[in-house]
Amino acid sequence: MIGVLTTAGSAVANSRALQIGIIVGLFIITFFVWLRGRDEQIRKMERLIAEKQARLAQKQIREDNNEKSAQVADARASAPSGVTAVDELPDSIRSTLIRD
Repeated sequence: MIGVLTTAGSAVANSRALQIGIIVGLFIITFFVWLRGRDEQIRKMERLIAEKQARLAQKQIREDNNEKSAQVADARASAPSGVTAVDELPDSIRSTLIRD
């Protein structure tokens, strides 16, 4: 085992091409590790942006629903009272509301 390592070390020490190949290989590996970390950062930023947009959309939906609820409450408050069934309406109004 030590002999193999000694032979490999000697080959690296004596070969300029092998040294350059190792340096280029380490550079490529380092670049891919950096690229992977950068990709994770980009995904995290995209997730945060999507969450922010979702929160804004939820806020808008809540505001719209609150407006509609207020309109419904106003409509109920201003609706005429005293009529509990369609049969109690006069024929002219009933024919306007219910058409065959």
